[in-house]
Amino acid sequence: TSVCLVLADVTGHGMAAAIPVVMFSGILDREMERPSNLAMRFAGLNRSLHRSLDAGKYICFTMAEIDRATKTLHLASCGNPYPLHFHDGELTEVQRDGYPLGVRADTEYAAVEAPLHEGDYLVLYSDGIPEITNGSEEMFGYDRVLATVHEACRDGLSAQDVVVRLLARAREFAGDEPPTDDMTCVALRVAHR
Repeated sequence: TSVCLVLADVTGHGMAAAIPVVMFSGILDREMERPSNLAMRFAGLNRSLHRSLDAGKYICFTMAEIDRATKTLHLASCGNPYPLHFHDGELTEVQRDGYPLGVRADTEYAAVEAPLHEGDYLVLYSDGIPEITNGSEEMFGYDRVLATVHEACRDGLSAQDVVVRLLARAREFAGDEPPTDDMTCVALRVAHR
């Protein structure tokens, strides 16, 4: 059996984003029914969205499939900030690039495969977290995201508490400034057996 983590970020806000979100949910649900590898799944999603989305609309998307028996990670991503992998005290960005889904019909996507070990973390997050600004219009930034996640993982927090710490630090940094974009984070910790 496998565990699947996904993070999607649609261009636009409010109702302008709501219709593509509903459309994407249905297309993703259909695509998940088919046996496929990540590269083929992304290509199928991309072709469907390129046909269906209005011009200027696209979806940044990250998907991680984890084989629970072998603890193997398969990950593909396009348009979102690089996912973070914590292993043996070190935090690295899992660098996967590609046009967001729906931009170009012929885009090819590649997946990365990596072993996961007990105590490892995988953290996916949207650009709304590093791009939140404070009263001086300074962004929280990617360096603060990485430092906060690294600290939380070193502290041995639960996956839920890693998310809570990151969002709390970003909101604390912003002070009274409201976020202008969604702030989404998904985390997984490989359990000890």
